[in-house]
Amino acid sequence: MTSAISESAVLGTGTRVGEYAVIRENVRIGAHCQVGHHVVIHPDTVIGDNARIDDHTVLCKPPLRSPAMATPQGEDLPPLELAEGVLVGTSAILFRGARIEPGVLIGDGASIQEESSVGVGSIVGRSVVIENKVAVGNGCLHRRDVSDRQ
Repeated sequence: MTSAISESAVLGTGTRVGEYAVIRENVRIGAHCQVGHHVVIHPDTVIGDNARIDDHTVLCKPPLRSPAMATPQGEDLPPLELAEGVLVGTSAILFRGARIEPGVLIGDGASIQEESSVGVGSIVGRSVVIENKVAVGNGCLHRRDVSDRQ
C-alpha cells in the first residue's frame, strides 16, 4: 500500500501521507501536516504548516471549461494556496486559483471554486459550495442547514 509522490514535491518535517494518496509535481506541503488516504493533490499546490487534509479530498482541481463558464477558456489560474492550520474535511474539492487563509475549517464534501477566497478563521460547513470569484470574509460561518434551525 503506497502513495504516488512526485520527485519534485516537497514535504515538510513531520508531515504524514496516507495510503494511495497522489501528490503531483511542484506541490509544497508544510511541516507537521496530515494528508489522508486517497487524497489527490494536483500540481503546484501550496499547503502551510499544521494543515490536515482528510481522506478522498481533491486539491487544486482544474475547472472544467466551456464557453458558458464564469472563468473563460484559456485563462491561466494560479495554484491553490492553503495557509497554516487549515483543516479540510473528507471528500472536499478545492479548485485551482482558490486561496484559503489561516485557521479555516472546510467541512466534509464542501467545494471551493476557482478564484475564491476564504478569510482567516472562517468555517465552511458540510456540502457547502463557494462559487467562483467569491470572497468570504474573516471569521464567517457558512452552512447549508440555516433555514432548518429557524
